[in-house]
Amino acid sequence: MKTIGLLGGTSWPSTFLYYDYINTHIHKKMGDYHSAKIILYSIDYHDIKQNYTRPDGWDIIPNLFHQELNKIYDLPIDCLIICNNTLHKAFDILSMQNKIPNKNIPVFHALSLSAEWAFQNNNKSVMLLGTKYTMQNDFFKNYFIKHNIQVITPDNDTQNKIQSIQTRTSSKQHTTDDINWFNDFLFDCQNITDSIVLGCTELPLLVKNPERLSLINSAELQCDAAINFVFTDNCK
Repeated sequence: MKTIGLLGGTSWPSTFLYYDYINTHIHKKMGDYHSAKIILYSIDYHDIKQNYTRPDGWDIIPNLFHQELNKIYDLPIDCLIICNNTLHKAFDILSMQNKIPNKNIPVFHALSLSAEWAFQNNNKSVMLLGTKYTMQNDFFKNYFIKHNIQVITPDNDTQNKIQSIQTRTSSKQHTTDDINWFNDFLFDCQNITDSIVLGCTELPLLVKNPERLSLINSAELQCDAAINFVFTDNCK
């Protein structure tokens, strides 16, 4: 079986979702005592995270992220998942600078997969939710815009509310009230857009009934791509 690399700890509560989802689906496909071959490289996210909103932050972040990429690429992995949406902006910057350590190892890109899913499912518009940085910046939006898909974001007060909930969730301090408010908001969004993009890996931790919603879960799309890679490659 091919080995899936996870660059996690970004944040640590949501990294577990990747490990759980992949193993659940690998076991479902293979049965018996099978589980996924995974190498999880969990970083200390603090130094990167604190630079997101600084004026010179995005001059610093790609270099910090590059150091972490070098470490996981040194491990015996066959593919890679970056367990964080915003860090794909750093990955894109490094890619443009030709600084990806090993281009022969496929990276299942959360933003690209999300936009492709929306396009393939004939979405005309999506509601993008995530950190306030994600909702206000264009790095995620542009992937949808390339497919002529309209990107809607909440008003400023709602963005602030989502940001505060996301911050608590990233350290596993969210409350029942947080979960209830977020799910009420998701159901309200159903009436104004084709799909809701969970553009932050912590947000799936808050969703109570995903089957009742039209969601684009970037983490699950990454995992599905990795699982397909593992089985397709094993069939060659």
